[in-house]
Amino acid sequence: MGVTLRDLAQTMHDMELSDLNVLAAVIDRGDRSAVLVAARGSPNDIFWRLLMARGWLVELGNPRAGSELDLMSYAIKPEAWKDVGSVAICGRDAFQQGMTVDELLAFQQGYNDPRLMHLLSPEARKAGRYPSPAPRDDGAEQMRGHPDRPMLDAMYVMKPSDVSVMISAMQLGDRDAVFITPRGSENDRLWTLMVERGWFVDRGNPYPDMPFETASYSVKPESWNQWKGFMICAVEAFSNGMDVDDLMVVFMGGYDKRLARVLNAGAE
Repeated sequence: MGVTLRDLAQTMHDMELSDLNVLAAVIDRGDRSAVLVAARGSPNDIFWRLLMARGWLVELGNPRAGSELDLMSYAIKPEAWKDVGSVAICGRDAFQQGMTVDELLAFQQGYNDPRLMHLLSPEARKAGRYPSPAPRDDGAEQMRGHPDRPMLDAMYVMKPSDVSVMISAMQLGDRDAVFITPRGSENDRLWTLMVERGWFVDRGNPYPDMPFETASYSVKPESWNQWKGFMICAVEAFSNGMDVDDLMVVFMGGYDKRLARVLNAGAE
């Protein structure tokens, strides 16, 4: 796998603010023709090599060739200006305010953090330096393909009364509960997805003589904790105004303070 936004964020997090400001100052000036110079092996040289591996910088070599100074120089590719600007400015401002790597990544995946809201202002967008959201490492595609995404999409549009059936079993710790619902209902749709996920067992129609078809399901014993953790996070998220994309950011390693109570409790 290539250089990710987490690699960049972690490297920036470990740098001195004075080093972070070198690239950020170039972006602030709008100097697209700037040549970035640093001592070989220095924090900035290491960071800029990661940006080059990302495909955003071009190496220009030692600008003092023949001297005793071992330097390296780089230039920002014109087509990568916004990406470099977003990473440089977001990282500098985030770590200047004491944010963690995970908090920065959550912002870059689309979660609005009040400490960085100035980067989403109309003036910032007009300047073309702070795209919103920041480049995602194909995060949007990863979120669409995540195995939990179909279940979250189904839960998000369900009535609280439908979800309460599962919540009751979960709160009672009833691992032997059998969930029954009309075939084709919202719950049937969700539980069918949970069968596909490997968490539920489809027990068929418990009332074959009834004029309408029903379906029944139960949680696999070995999947109880995983299913329970999923349910706790989803119920807490949706009750706090989060949407599916917000929760997917958390499922993919990000952080959202609206889920702090659940995340800090280490729910099963």
